[in-house]
Parts: sequence; C-alpha cells; structure tokens
Amino acid sequence: YTHFTSPIRRYPDIIVHRLLAASLNYTEDPNYSVKQLHGIAMRANSTKACAKMCSETSADIFFGSFIREYGGMEVVGVVMALFDECFDLLLIKYGIVKRIYLKKQKFLNRIYHGKLTKNGPVTLVLWFNEEAKNYFSGKDEVVTNNKIRREECLPNLDKKIDKLLREDVEDDEESDGNGVVVVEGIGESEEEEERGKNGGGKKVKEDVYEEVPAWVKDLQPEERQTINCMCVVRVKLVNVKDTLRYEASLIPTPDSNPLTWVDAKQHMDE
Repeated sequence: YTHFTSPIRRYPDIIVHRLLAASLNYTEDPNYSVKQLHGIAMRANSTKACAKMCSETSADIFFGSFIREYGGMEVVGVVMALFDECFDLLLIKYGIVKRIYLKKQKFLNRIYHGKLTKNGPVTLVLWFNEEAKNYFSGKDEVVTNNKIRREECLPNLDKKIDKLLREDVEDDEESDGNGVVVVEGIGESEEEEERGKNGGGKKVKEDVYEEVPAWVKDLQPEERQTINCMCVVRVKLVNVKDTLRYEASLIPTPDSNPLTWVDAKQHMDE
C-alpha cells in the first residue's frame, strides 16, 4: 500500500500517459472531461497523502517499540532547524527528525534566541540551573547503565529503571514550562528592518548586536549550552507512560565540553 509500486501511485501515471499519447496522436482521445480529471487528481493526491502518513506512522510505532525494549536510550543528533522555544534534531543513526521543546526541560533558567555577533547565525543560548549540575554529577552512572542495557537488548528490562524513566516523563508533562524565560534577540528580518530605517543599509549604531542581554555575555562556558544549526547534541528518548509514543529530552552539554562530529561518528559506529 505504501510502496511506490502500489497501484494508487501508478494510476495517475497511466492517466497522464494516455493524455500524452492522445495529444501526440499515438492513440485515440480517452474523452476525459475536465471534471473527471479533477476528480482523479484529487483522489490520487488523497490516497498518496494517506499512504505517506501510514508509512510514517508505522515507522514511528516501530521505533517507539524499539525504545521500549531498550528501556529508553541516549542518542546523538544534528540540529537541523532552530526556533525560539524548540529545535528540530536529526537522529543520525536512525534517520528520524524529532522536535525538542525547550520549555519542557527542567534544567533551564533562561533561553536566548537571536544573534550573538554581527555576522553570526541565529543561535540558542541555554542557561543551566542547579538541576543541570546535579545531572552532570550523576551522568557517568547513567551512561554506564544505558550501555549495559544496549548490549543486553532484552525485552524484559529492569523494572526499577523503567519506573524511574517513567517518573521523569511524568514530571516533564506536569511542568508547564512557566519557570523558563525566553528572551528574543535580533534576527535576520529585524536586522534588515533596522538598516532600512537608517537609510538603505547605513547604520547609526556601530553594531546592532548590542541588543544581546548582559546575562548572556556574562555566562561562563560551564553555565551555558550554545546551539546552532548543524551542531551535535545528545538527547534521551523515553516512552510516554505505557504507550509506544516517545519523547526526546535534551541532555545538557556545557560549552566547556561540547560534542563534536567525532562524537557523532563514534555514536554511528556503536
């Protein structure tokens, strides 16, 4: 049903070939009315969209089942797109794009979204709170447990670990994110608008990026995580309660010890 050889995919090709052949006088006119062709096109588009949705949903369910058998896992991904309160992450080992919602992360004080330098890209700067420090102190133990579970890959995993993972998810769902403050910096469109106000590209200010808040400039590398497009980050995947649905939570990685493409390659080779 979802494969490209399915009749729902090939029937529109047949109709097009019939019309082309008739227009080149290879065959007789099939005598389709405009209304009939419109109906065929609408039906073909609908079935193609349904097939695509079915295929994507099936893959998502399968991957959710895979995560449940592992009891949750830590994976490495590459950031594909940035937004003010979230970003899209490509899980490079599985070819899946997952959206990470920053307001659900419990280890953040503030989020800055905007440019940091004159010619730099739009960036996310995450300011860690005390919970992030607690996570760093227990990170080695978590990584070790995950490595053991990956190596064993058993359907029936330690119930205590599974319970702890579910409690983490429930805490994330209960948090409405009101404690995380999002600060908007200057972006591409705002920069063009600023230049337009000052006479076609001439700027009164030497640097419009003086808009960057002082708290962003004052953060130490171990207190923040800077996220740009194509940077490497690590996330934790866990199932939502007893379902096959899963969520991705960002694992804080300070700028003092950032992930690189070497880490991404090692993750692919595991």
